[in-house]
Amino acid sequence: MFCLLGPLSCASTGTPAVAAAEAPRPPDIHGEPLALLPPGAVAWGRFELAEARRSPHFDGALELASSLGADVAGVQRELGFDALHRAERMAFGVYLPPGTGGNAGWPVIVARGAYDRAEVIRAARVAARDAAPEEGAEQGVRYTVVGTRAYMFPAADVVIVMERSLVRRVAARLVGVERRSVRDDNRFDDLWALVDGQQGALQVAADLAAIRARVNLRMRGVGRSGDGLDRLVARGDVPGDVSARAAGQAHTEAAAREIVRLVDASTRQLAGQIAVRLLGLGRLLREGVTAHAEGDRVTLSVQASSTEAGRVLRISSALQELDAAE
Repeated sequence: MFCLLGPLSCASTGTPAVAAAEAPRPPDIHGEPLALLPPGAVAWGRFELAEARRSPHFDGALELASSLGADVAGVQRELGFDALHRAERMAFGVYLPPGTGGNAGWPVIVARGAYDRAEVIRAARVAARDAAPEEGAEQGVRYTVVGTRAYMFPAADVVIVMERSLVRRVAARLVGVERRSVRDDNRFDDLWALVDGQQGALQVAADLAAIRARVNLRMRGVGRSGDGLDRLVARGDVPGDVSARAAGQAHTEAAAREIVRLVDASTRQLAGQIAVRLLGLGRLLREGVTAHAEGDRVTLSVQASSTEAGRVLRISSALQELDAAE
């Protein structure tokens, strides 16, 4: 049959129209760093490090983290670059490998800063005991493998580090074949609403139930029944005064109430420490730390002045040593 009346008459005959496939739309490399991460992360974080470094508490917080057992220097050595002191922005996503076990794997890390590719690869080789680098490409995205990790440099000032097994997923996101990213994950939307949205220099979200099911994660202080937080989000601002808010969904309403009870008991215990009283942190413990449970949801808020935050960092290490001695 001829289409005597033009293309509209052809459409009426029932002949199916063939829609053109939508071309891949790569994310903006210098835009939101979380948009570079493929979907499916069980935990992710975003840090405005240039802003955080303006805080007088930045170095003290790193020292405290080290005193609590975090191998900050070792992680940066393995990465091959100083993310904390040189990156403007950093984001990470944790992706669980197939199967179960005690290892959640190395996260995908995105860092934007003044990094030299050759310098990063040299440092990574040293950390990997001088492993020979292997060059490769996935969907047109070049990468270098050093040991068990792969490095991509999608721009002169952007470096992405991942396990070798994640190269294909990351490359698919970078070229836009994978249209979704961590930013499209709606698992945490209800919790973000409880803390007034994704704001602040520091943002973290974690699907603790998924992680616990795969790597036998146990939350401290939530009872032998295993009831605890299943999902968690937190955000904070740190340049001067410290403002942090967190929200979580507990496994049960009883677990939510228990978490609040533990927070209240901890603040009361700290308030009784003579060092805390001498440093004038009574207001912070009485008014600056609040926890609330409603159903199976828990919210926590910390509001500390710049002076109080500095005092907390100075005393925290001492209190940790006292607790260890007991």
